[in-house]
Amino acid sequence: MKPATAFTIGLLALMVGAIFFLSTYPFQASLFPYLICLPVTVLLIIQVVREFREKSSSQATSASEARVRLRQLMVEGGWLLAFLPLLYLVGFLVTVPAYTFLYLKLHNRSWSLAISLSLVLGAAIYTFFVIGLKMPLYEGIVVRWLIKILRGW
Repeated sequence: MKPATAFTIGLLALMVGAIFFLSTYPFQASLFPYLICLPVTVLLIIQVVREFREKSSSQATSASEARVRLRQLMVEGGWLLAFLPLLYLVGFLVTVPAYTFLYLKLHNRSWSLAISLSLVLGAAIYTFFVIGLKMPLYEGIVVRWLIKILRGW
């Protein structure tokens, strides 16, 4: 078994465990984690099936291919590591559209596509979670600080 397949199976086991663990919580408390865990579990199952269907290649990857894959992995990990502090600082409603915009612009997409997707995604998150489910999203410490300052005026 390839290491990537083992990792995917490990993540799948973690998600299934999280879903069983969430069943012990009240529905309202577990709704947001379910909205994350269930689609991730489906995607992981699809990935495991794809990896098992793939013909195992007996050819060793060249050193240059390995360096390219390592670089791609580091870039993707960097994007994830940048997302988490931004989420902590400015919250969901600012982070997700800003992250989407930056990602699209840094990958040479058009301004109109980056702006429109970011705005649509922000509006969809606000509509679905805040208005539809009446679920407050994390605001972030900077946004809370700015709200305190603006209310003081």
